[in-house]
Amino acid sequence: MGIIDPRNAMQICVRHCPSSNIETRKHARDFAVHNVSRLCRYDIDPADYEKQSWTSDGPCPSLPVYKRQVFLIAANYTRCN
Repeated sequence: MGIIDPRNAMQICVRHCPSSNIETRKHARDFAVHNVSRLCRYDIDPADYEKQSWTSDGPCPSLPVYKRQVFLIAANYTRCN
């Protein structure tokens, strides 16, 4: 979640990485709902994304969330980098 210090930032695995930059909380919520890929911590419901803190420490990433390359982690999950 942190571009400046990625080793110490919270990381999550998702089903799909964004194919375009996510600029707003609403766009992040729509991405989570339509792609079944939560960009915030797993315990945060996408309906609550607009109320959350969007920082490199979480629970949601700093905006914008840039489109990423995909690295396969397990059968149905990937890590975006």
